[in-house]
Amino acid sequence: HELRVALVGAATEFEGAVQADPDNAFLRGRLAVLYVRKGDLKKALEEGGEAVRLDPGDPEIHLLVAGLYASLGEESSALEEYLAVLKIDPKHEEALLYVSALYLKTGNLDKAEESIKELLAVNPDSVLAHYYLGRVRARNKLYLAAEESYRKALELHPKFEAGMMDLALVYELEGKFDDAIKTYRRLLEVNPKGAWGRRRLGELYIGQNKLDEALSQFQSLESAEAD
Repeated sequence: HELRVALVGAATEFEGAVQADPDNAFLRGRLAVLYVRKGDLKKALEEGGEAVRLDPGDPEIHLLVAGLYASLGEESSALEEYLAVLKIDPKHEEALLYVSALYLKTGNLDKAEESIKELLAVNPDSVLAHYYLGRVRARNKLYLAAEESYRKALELHPKFEAGMMDLALVYELEGKFDDAIKTYRRLLEVNPKGAWGRRRLGELYIGQNKLDEALSQFQSLESAEAD
């Protein structure tokens, strides 16, 4: 409650400052951030948009507006703003990452791969860049290459659950069921309550006619769901 009151007070103060100096991009940007913290994304976008209009050369305000568009489900506008960031700073890691993710989400795999490789040129140790490259390669049915990317992501972040899940799925698609089982078991060591991984592990055990092991997984799943 106290935080909410403080945010309302700060927003009111900045609203007054913006009224007094409506062409101040910094003030409008700060007000946009306060609206985000209050949960009013539409007002935040309105102020952020004005800040972009007043100072189009500031990559951080473009980044804020891009995030707001993405949160509101306006992905094409979000992509436009992220690309605006990259026009100002072609090596901006966060913008490269989000551009890659949006291209991947919309199925533009060539563009996704291009932006991911640009990100890896800037930061070869980006876990998410290797992970997204794995997803692009898997979507293109380049499973061995996808394996390589997922394994690199896991080398950098051994407890990265999404990387383990997608690597296990690639192993399944290749018919490497023993490797898939090892990867799901590793996933469950990291997150013993992971229902999806436990269910897939049980199903793989059924496929290998290891019924006792399968039963054990499904019983554990039922116990976790009961809790």
